[in-house]
Amino acid sequence: MFRKLASNLPFNPSLINQVSFYAKRMHQEQSVRRIGLAMVAFAMVLQIFAVVSPPQGTLARVGNDLIPGGAASQGELVNHCNANNYDFATILDYFGIHCQDLFFGQVRTINANDYGGQLYSMGRAPYGKPGETPVNIAGLGTFYMRPLNSWGNANYRAITGTRSDGTPFMVLFDCGNLVIVGRPPTERPQKVVSCANLIISVTPGSRVPLNSAIGVRGQATGDNLAPGELADMYYDMVYMKSGRVEGSDLARGVPFKGNVAEDEVIRGFTVSKPGHYQFRLSVKYFDGGPRDAGGNAVGGCVRDVYVNTPPPTPEKVIECSNLVTSFSNGQKIVAGSNVTVRGQASGRDLPQGELVVMYYDYTDANGKVLGDQKALGVPFKESLAEDNVPRSFKLDKAGKYTFRLSVKYDGSKKSAKGNQTGDCLKVVIVEEPCLENKQGKEATECLILSKVATNNTRNVPNADGTTAQAGDTITYTLATKNTSKNTTVKQYVIKENLIDVLQYADVVNLSGGTMDKYSVVSWPAVDIKPGETINKKIVIKIKNPIPNTPVSTSDPGSYDMKLTNIYGNTVNIKLPPSVTKTTEYVARELPNTGPGETLAGGFMITAVVGYFFARSRLLAKESDILRTEYAISGGM
Repeated sequence: MFRKLASNLPFNPSLINQVSFYAKRMHQEQSVRRIGLAMVAFAMVLQIFAVVSPPQGTLARVGNDLIPGGAASQGELVNHCNANNYDFATILDYFGIHCQDLFFGQVRTINANDYGGQLYSMGRAPYGKPGETPVNIAGLGTFYMRPLNSWGNANYRAITGTRSDGTPFMVLFDCGNLVIVGRPPTERPQKVVSCANLIISVTPGSRVPLNSAIGVRGQATGDNLAPGELADMYYDMVYMKSGRVEGSDLARGVPFKGNVAEDEVIRGFTVSKPGHYQFRLSVKYFDGGPRDAGGNAVGGCVRDVYVNTPPPTPEKVIECSNLVTSFSNGQKIVAGSNVTVRGQASGRDLPQGELVVMYYDYTDANGKVLGDQKALGVPFKESLAEDNVPRSFKLDKAGKYTFRLSVKYDGSKKSAKGNQTGDCLKVVIVEEPCLENKQGKEATECLILSKVATNNTRNVPNADGTTAQAGDTITYTLATKNTSKNTTVKQYVIKENLIDVLQYADVVNLSGGTMDKYSVVSWPAVDIKPGETINKKIVIKIKNPIPNTPVSTSDPGSYDMKLTNIYGNTVNIKLPPSVTKTTEYVARELPNTGPGETLAGGFMITAVVGYFFARSRLLAKESDILRTEYAISGGM
């Protein structure tokens, strides 16, 4: 329009009126767009400030946190561990994690769906989520682990490291809660120590001169070890012509660092006869007990040396060496339990980059294969191939099951030695939850736990799934029934976790129970006779007014306008949402854009608004110039 008016004005002086109108309109647009640019610029400044100094999530401490309120730094988590605050070190030790593992761990951001969605997080409160598993730690009580992605597809800042069994772990900064890979065990797994490798100063299988000095040292691996675990390493030099031990040595009390024990001292032997010598390494627990560790004097724990005798043409050898399981051989477990297995293979005279395939299966008492998994392309590191990914199997029915490990050359149909024999074969016995004549701890398997919530104020006998109001009184009735016909469960302690309930309610009556600092109510131990049911009651009152505390960043299940409580079954009592909480829920459902995307969008909007403001300003100025020159020149 401006170009049209400017080009036609010399030929049509009457257009000067339209130029004046156009100039006035451009000045108006300039004023409006100046205000718009100022507002957008102000919003951009606020956005930049929010990115530089982001708002902090609610500091509300929730009882689910292993460390209330979490920690701001790696050093703070390490300090909590060293001081064993909130029993933090004891909890980590149960999972084969030590304070030094936190110190040397890496700080990074994890996603709830990492590791194929097999991440399980641990807290103090039960929420009844699918896959939730109680974990009993002696002296501390019951904790709860559930899939991390049950809280949604979220990112978490965490310290990451490796447990004693070689699997990863994470500790979340927001809450100090532990995250592991794979379904957690309900009991501490059996410790396992295995002979891993014998390192020799000459090439294994080579020819050496008479009276040569041979140096050896050993390595051992372990799973589920207690802090400070030690191993004894026995070295033997066997003259194969006679089968006699010509020399021996002992490394006493070699410490484990993580899951590896390595003898740093070189043990010297002299070969004084021509012929074939074999060096062997055996490992035992430091306590000197009768149990030898797995892998002794086989595979990579055996090295051959030939003195003034040509060695035979080496043939690569791969052997199945050990099936590492979450249960001890012959252990009894309850039906419905999950077990994990992983494999180890040893080899010698292997080409560079040799790989093996590990096959896992389990059979019933009749030898029928009921399930199988495999690990493809497991690499050898020197003479040991180790599958570090636990393979999980669920055993739902009672019976005797045999787990087997088979190893094959990668891409070959030829089976390695040792398959499905010795340490590559483990047996587990699965029992029904309640068999008769159980004693001690096992007798508790005969108990059935259940709970009913009654809203006394509104006369609702079963308040599960209903909505309570501020000031309502709720009675929880906990029923503990002994289903056995002839076994008395002795000195059973009834416990109830009220962490989630007390976010919105106060205790009125515990009926003789006592509550600890973690909001766990317990009653004096009682004997429960066969067929008997013991009832305990808890009375609580909904707070008035109902708190509008935001959901804690450490626990998405906190302050969710719902009272969640589990004793055998899950009871959920809803609360009426306030405007504040409704707004919070809506905001949580909005797309979760990061600061980078937000700033980029803000800069683009600012640039567009700035462009149109500059354009209006320029056109207004040029219109004024055109009018002025027209007036000065008298229309020329």
